[in-house]
Formats: sequence, structure tokens, C-alpha cells
Amino acid sequence: MSGASPTRTKTWTWTGKENSPAPPSHPTTKEAQYGHRAHRRHSVLRRGAVLPASEQGPIDTPPPKRRRLRRGLAVLALCCALLLAGVLGLSGYVVLSTRDRVLTTGDTPPEGVDCILVLGCGVYADGSPTPMLYDRLARGVELYGAGWADVLLLSGDNRSADYNELATMDRVAQDLGAPAEAITLDYAGLSTYDSLYRAREIFGVTSLVIVTQDYHLSRALYLAEALGLEAWGVAAEGEDRPGQLYRELREILARDKDFFWAIFQPEATILGEPEPLT
Repeated sequence: MSGASPTRTKTWTWTGKENSPAPPSHPTTKEAQYGHRAHRRHSVLRRGAVLPASEQGPIDTPPPKRRRLRRGLAVLALCCALLLAGVLGLSGYVVLSTRDRVLTTGDTPPEGVDCILVLGCGVYADGSPTPMLYDRLARGVELYGAGWADVLLLSGDNRSADYNELATMDRVAQDLGAPAEAITLDYAGLSTYDSLYRAREIFGVTSLVIVTQDYHLSRALYLAEALGLEAWGVAAEGEDRPGQLYRELREILARDKDFFWAIFQPEATILGEPEPLT
């Protein structure tokens, strides 16, 4: 009686022919992502072999992650470009639509102006004016002395007992030569919009000359015209002060904001009883 025959191990050899079985294998990373069948098909085609009939036909595979990422970045870039175009477009419109109302000290003063409006710009803790505020007051007093109007309307922020732009503005304007009887103070000019709204509603102004720095002048003129005021602007000195780039960039957003304020025209933050200019 012969002994037990040795155990034979079956060897798989895949010839690529239609009826030949494929060797078993464990899925790789690529197989796990696209499926065992899809990966095997791509491997066979690369070797130039013939696929079995059961493996032929289209195989749906998801798009690569890199392609989806590129599409997402393209959409994001387009949205950012449109947003930037809108922001810059509105700001540019405000500037261009008011350039014809900007005058210089050498121009002929407009007739029948109710007042010269000087917009506040901040004071230091010791009560001294910031350089830009001083430049605005100096320009306003200069125009008053040249006969552009009989009243200086100084508008600033006095929302708390610890911060009073108007006390400083009044003192500096008189130091520069403006008589006290020619000065009217608006203690609730909390913003450019509020100053102009109150000039109309509280002080009964219908026409005025606005004094501020040039980068700010277009927005003030745009708001004044939207509020039905006949307005001109004269720029003060101070465009070369430190931090001008930051102020220019911030002003772009402020113009966009006040573009919509000019449409909806909400009430000023603080109103009160009328105080017509004398």
C-alpha cells in the first residue's frame, strides 16, 4: 500500500484570456478607492491584454479630488472678484458723481450759502485737536474770513462727559480768529450722515459749504445731495498725515455704507428741537 500523496499547491497563472480565472488579491489603496473591478481593468489594459467579456463596458468612477478642488477654488475666486468689483464700483461712483461740487479757496464763493459746516475729527485726552481737525478748523475760519458764509457750523461728537470735540473746536476756531457770535455748535454730529441730517432737520440748513479732507469730501457731498441740500466742498490740508493709506482704505467701505444710507435715509441717532441758524 503506497503512502499518502504529498499535498499540492495550486498555482494561478492568468494569461489574460477570456475564460482564464484571475488570481485572488487583496485590495490596494487605489482598489479601495475606485473598486477592485475598476483597478483590475486598468491594470489589464496597461499590459495590452484582453479583458474578459464580463469586465468589458463603461465603469463609472467619481471625479478626482484634485479636479473638485480646482473647481471650488475657481468658484471662490469668481465670487471674490465680483465682491471686490462691487465694493470698488460703488466707492468710485460716489467719488465721480461729486467731483464737480469740489471747490478751492481760489474759486468764486457760491452765493446765498447758509453756513460753512466743519466736520469733527477727534481730539486728544488733554483737549487738544488732532492735526487733521486743526486743519479743518483753519480752513473753515479761512473761508469765513473770505466771506463764503456768515455762520460757522461746527459739528462733532459729545456723546459722553469724558469726550467733547465741540469744546475744543469752539476754542480753536476762536483762537484762529472766528468771532464767537458767528459759531454754532452741533453736539450730536456722531457721524458724517448725522451731521448733515441734523444740519437740515435741526438747524434748518438748505445750502452749505462742507470742510473736511479731500478723501472724505466726496462722501459728505454725496450724502448732502441725497438729503436735498445744495452743497459744495472745500478740502482742508492734512492728506499727508501718517496713516493716510489706512484712512483711504477705510473710506472705501464707508462710501459703500453711506451709499445705502443715502437711499434709505434713516433718522439721525440724536434729534431734538429745531434751532434755526441766526
